[in-house]
Amino acid sequence: MGEIRSFRDPRAYQAGRRLAAEADRWSRDLPGDERFGLAGQIRRCAVSIPLNITGGYGKGTTADFLRRLRDARGSASELQARMDLAADLHDAPGSATLNGRTGDTVRLPQALIRSLEEERREAQDRKPTPKPPP
Repeated sequence: MGEIRSFRDPRAYQAGRRLAAEADRWSRDLPGDERFGLAGQIRRCAVSIPLNITGGYGKGTTADFLRRLRDARGSASELQARMDLAADLHDAPGSATLNGRTGDTVRLPQALIRSLEEERREAQDRKPTPKPPP
């Protein structure tokens, strides 16, 4: 996994953590009747981004890390869709700015996925091919 020594190292985790805090603050400005609806869904989606990255890293295998990075990417996409709905339903100010940051948070896990998959392919290419038995 290269220079990643802690779940806090990947930029995808750091961006997800910042986005979760911003989404939490932003969602609190939605109407009160959304408290347990769309606002709660927005918060849960945003929080799941860094938590998926953390959980995948903590499993200790590249396969698990990749799976959870894909989950984080999916959560970021879901967050974008929920924010689009909030903007449509409630004319929520600032949603475009926050949604742009969410787009960045989708791209960072994807870049890490590509990097880990490339490392994995290179490691497989370096493995010696077994000789058939005589």
